[in-house]
Amino acid sequence: MTSPVFVPYSMGTTDHPIGLQQSRRKTVRFNTITAFCATAAVAGAMVLASSMTASAAPADTTAPTVVESHQSYESKEGGRTKAYVTFDEPIALAQQGWYGDASKTTWNKVYYSSKPKSAEFEDAAGNSVSVNFDIDATAPGAPTFTQVYQAKEGGRTLVTLTFGEPIVGSLLGQGWNGSGTTWSKVYYSDKTVTVNYTDLVGYPGSYTFSVDGNAPTASAVQTYQAKEGGRTSVAVTLSEPIVGGLGQGWIANASGLTYTKVIYGTNKTVNLSFVDAIGYPGSYSFVVVLTPPAV
Repeated sequence: MTSPVFVPYSMGTTDHPIGLQQSRRKTVRFNTITAFCATAAVAGAMVLASSMTASAAPADTTAPTVVESHQSYESKEGGRTKAYVTFDEPIALAQQGWYGDASKTTWNKVYYSSKPKSAEFEDAAGNSVSVNFDIDATAPGAPTFTQVYQAKEGGRTLVTLTFGEPIVGSLLGQGWNGSGTTWSKVYYSDKTVTVNYTDLVGYPGSYTFSVDGNAPTASAVQTYQAKEGGRTSVAVTLSEPIVGGLGQGWIANASGLTYTKVIYGTNKTVNLSFVDAIGYPGSYSFVVVLTPPAV
């Protein structure tokens, strides 16, 4: 078999349809060899084209994700709430009233009433996300106030405030303990207290209460009566209302502060025990004089 004869003949250089440059030569040889060269050239182009297709960036089909959201009270216009939401990527389109920062990742809007809200946001690729908010635009209401006696440390009063929503308890002042909606503090004397606080958004509130930090006290007035051979009417007046009364035979007046009883017989010592509305115990002793006064 005679070897093929190659006769180089320059045809110049041209651009490949996929952007590559290839050198062309005219060759006189057997058809099978020429076909092989042509096939190899086409195969090389296909490999290059395939490589370029594989390296192309994939389309963005992922919706933006909320990284953080919160609400903040503003005292402007009599009080309003500004809602904030931060995404993991810049937002290209937001609903009316929302304003983005320089990075377009954090957005805010002002609200004036408490109600559920929702908003749509869209990134540059057209992927959208809906964000729901429970807007708090109302100041916290007055708490439920309770106080109870504790026998510790010679007697003290535990005050508990229960709010309708979580508050920032550190603003109540020193000595308050609790979390969320319930906060407590111990007091050791009667006093009037005003506390200031805010809810978690920052809306302010204020509440005033009176602490009962002392045991109830009593005093007695005796009046001799000549009826039924001689008797003494005793009126015991208390410093505050009590629970459960003074015992058998004692009758309370309309205010609940004065109790009366008629006592017969000879002079005697009367010992009374009682508790006030929060459980503070008190006691009082006195001698009943059952002899008529000297003339």
